[in-house]
Amino acid sequence: MILKYINSKGEEIDFLGYIRLKEGNFSSYEWEYESVEQRFGISITQFKKSAKSFELTALFTGSVKNRKDSLNLFTNTVEYDVLRNTAGKLIHGDDYINCFIVASSNEPQKGNNSTQKTFTVLAPYPFWIEEASHSFFPVAAGKATGFLDYNYDYEYDYTQAATGNEVWNVEHYAPCKFKMIVYGPVSNPRIVINNNIYEVETSLDSNEYLVIDSFKNQKKTITKFTNSGQQLNILNSRYKQSSVFEPISPENMKVNWNGQFGFDLTLYLERSEPKWI
Repeated sequence: MILKYINSKGEEIDFLGYIRLKEGNFSSYEWEYESVEQRFGISITQFKKSAKSFELTALFTGSVKNRKDSLNLFTNTVEYDVLRNTAGKLIHGDDYINCFIVASSNEPQKGNNSTQKTFTVLAPYPFWIEEASHSFFPVAAGKATGFLDYNYDYEYDYTQAATGNEVWNVEHYAPCKFKMIVYGPVSNPRIVINNNIYEVETSLDSNEYLVIDSFKNQKKTITKFTNSGQQLNILNSRYKQSSVFEPISPENMKVNWNGQFGFDLTLYLERSEPKWI
């Protein structure tokens, strides 16, 4: 079981060590709705969610010095994100939620052998996320040279297809936001997923790549990374006859491209509560 907070700098607070989570409800959630009055009841026009806020309680254990060090680590780690307005991640098993820790109070325990801290987690985007990733290789390459090396194993079949046609199945009940990384050399890369066209009208040389991100900071971005080290905003170069940010239905995805270039695809599987494991 993994239970930790990682700030935007990559610093961690492990809640299964000297800092041990004591209480907290990760699974509470609520959908709000807008409606129109009817003669009998209402007609719901849309569901929506506000930011999520919940309290957690942790025990800081160990020697007095260890507790002081842990309390300082906690404050330093979470304040870093608040002061830069850049969310960290609260990780629960395979899921994480982007969040800030915005309030905290301490209470020494009986016998002064531990300190209890109650703190408030604020998630501006109120969904827990699990990532599922897959590399699609150039047909002629036959290996993953130059592609991302994911640190986690996924319970999906990633067998390479013989042509630029694949079916990738990920079990999830809703269309997903995503990140797509396309590697050069290629001109006007076009990828068709479930009959929707994801295309950017640009050229990539060897060792160049572009990133289509429909999720980052709740914004939609297309960024080109050049051999000279530049990061170019090429949002206006997207194919406009269909949406390049169209959420992807994950079950039995039909993926088609010309097979002359490779790309990585990460789906963000969103849930109102973390998956029970």
